[in-house]
This record gives sequence, C-alpha cells and structure tokens, in this order.
Amino acid sequence: MSLRHLFLLTSISAFLFTPFAFAQHQTKLQIIPNEDALTWQKAPSTLPRGSKIAFLYGTENTPDLSVIRLMIPAGSVIPLHSHPASELLTVIAGSIHLYIENDDTSEKEYDLKTGGFLVLPQNVPHALIVGNQGAILQVSGSDVFNTNYVNSKDDPRSVKK
Repeated sequence: MSLRHLFLLTSISAFLFTPFAFAQHQTKLQIIPNEDALTWQKAPSTLPRGSKIAFLYGTENTPDLSVIRLMIPAGSVIPLHSHPASELLTVIAGSIHLYIENDDTSEKEYDLKTGGFLVLPQNVPHALIVGNQGAILQVSGSDVFNTNYVNSKDDPRSVKK
C-alpha cells in the first residue's frame, strides 16, 4: 500500500468515525431552523478585518468539535497557516481561491465556489483569497481556532495597533 493510499484511508476513516464519537457525547438537542436564526459577531483577530463569525455549535474556547460560519469580505487574504486538527470546510456563498502546500499532489491551487467542500488534514499549510463577492464559509473541526501561521509576520495577532 502506497503512502498516498494510507494517507487517504486514514483521512476517510477519521472523517467517517468522528461524527459517531461526537454523537455519543451530545446530550442537548440543538436546531437552527434557517440562516436568519444565526447571530453574527466580530470574528477573532486571526481572521481578516471586517470578518464576522456565527457559532452553530461550540464556542471560540471549545477544544472539541465546533461548527462555525465565517463571513469574510471580498478580496480578503488569509496567509499560509495550518491547524493541529483536521478541518471540514464548505463554501455556503461566494467563492475562494485556495492554495494548499502538500507534497501528495502536484495540483496546489483550487477554486471553490458555492457548494464547494474540502477535507483538510491536520497540519497541512493552506492559504486563501476570497472572491470579489465575499464568502460565507462553514468550518467544522476540533480546536478550529488554534491557528499557526507559517510566517509569524503574517499572524494578525502580532500586528501592533
């Protein structure tokens, strides 16, 4: 079995079994009937200025599974960074141009439009540019706010105000 096949099998297994582990710990029914029921607020400083966030499940301090929606302004750039846990990303509206630094594939750039989906394994550096109409992204994963910028100068948390 090649390393690429082993990586793919591991990623698929983690994706398939994580919801079952989560379901065993969920004790409270939670329903969001439509987008009007979302509460948008200012996004954390790791995201571009003007971004907003809505928590569908979890909070910024939840180390376990979180599901969030991000509203990111047109033309925004999120520099090369990674997360210590896998991330599931769905484009709800708009588009993004995604760059993935990954040795397993020769294609490193992707355009994701409304309905586009991505499973990003842990510690894979990636960057994105938001399209000219902005984007709403849904991100699911564990510890989704633990962001490690490849170049510390790109980290918005280190910019003096």
